[in-house]
Amino acid sequence: MLPAVVAIMFLGFVWNLTHPLISRRFFREYWVAFGLGAVVFYRLCKIQERNSRVAIDFAIMMFLVFALWRYHSSTTFRSRWLYTEWIVTAVFALVLICVRSWDTTFIWHFCERPFLDKPLPNRSPLKLEVAA
Repeated sequence: MLPAVVAIMFLGFVWNLTHPLISRRFFREYWVAFGLGAVVFYRLCKIQERNSRVAIDFAIMMFLVFALWRYHSSTTFRSRWLYTEWIVTAVFALVLICVRSWDTTFIWHFCERPFLDKPLPNRSPLKLEVAA
């Protein structure tokens, strides 16, 4: 499935480079963003090999660098901010990837740990023992 997603992303990428102002009914111009979301899903949930994950991270970073370069080298103001869309999408994808590693730490420190040593609200430990 991932190769098909990458192929659709590539087609959308080429379409956007050759027709940056045209928006059609088939939503080709948004295939890059949709595909990037799918790649992030595969990166976070399906792919276990470290080399593959690093390759995806590197590809997203290169996409971000390319979008920044195109944004700053562009001399025209366009009605559709294509490169801004790419920048926002790539930054959001990288943020999701970085924040994912905080899941276990965040859940432990802020959701589970504070409640482990405390009884339920409005109940004393004695009432909990009697009720059990």
